[in-house]
Amino acid sequence: MRTFIFGALALFLSAPSCFCQPKLQIAEGMSPDFGTVYTPTMERTLTLKNVGTDTLTVSDVSTSCGCTAALASKDHIPPGQSGTVSITFDAKRYNGAVSKAISMNTNDATQKHVNVTFTVNVVKSLQCDPEYFFFSTTVDSTDEKSVTIENTSDKPIHIKAVTPSSGFISVKLSKNDLDPGEEATLTGTIRPTVAGTERGSIDLTTDFKPYPKFTVTYFALAKAKKAKP
Repeated sequence: MRTFIFGALALFLSAPSCFCQPKLQIAEGMSPDFGTVYTPTMERTLTLKNVGTDTLTVSDVSTSCGCTAALASKDHIPPGQSGTVSITFDAKRYNGAVSKAISMNTNDATQKHVNVTFTVNVVKSLQCDPEYFFFSTTVDSTDEKSVTIENTSDKPIHIKAVTPSSGFISVKLSKNDLDPGEEATLTGTIRPTVAGTERGSIDLTTDFKPYPKFTVTYFALAKAKKAKP
């Protein structure tokens, strides 16, 4: 009996370990603060470290509204190596402190479903209402629309230039210097010569640092003239 026990113990000790386990560690932590965002879109990454002794698998990466996330590396991470999740946050519709969640599934027995909540502070220099221009007219007819540009920062802003992306649209700004909370009217005028759709942008170059450019998008639909009876 004693010989059998010692033999079984020797076999167990000589066999490869069956307790290998993957272990996920997120370098940025479970609640990263990505700081202040001035741009319309923020891009960041999460680093997924496998500090375990078996291959870590990651799947079903998803996010809350207004944000996208995707696994930017292989979904199988060997021990001692790292993978990344790329994050894109659409900051255009937010202002102030914002929290967003990213979730994923792993084969780490202690973290099968992982939730990471990041925070950002969105600071806007200017805000447009409505968010974009929409024109609808017929060929060789003029259409004019206006939007309101508001200084939503806490500092005076000087708009140095207003530049459309093409000659399809002409623009005019009612004033170039805006104190905090002050508004200006941006007027766009089109006179299409051919039927179809057009999309472009208008860049407002300001003295606001660290992000001096503000962009307003426009869409236009030009219908063909009705044939005379």
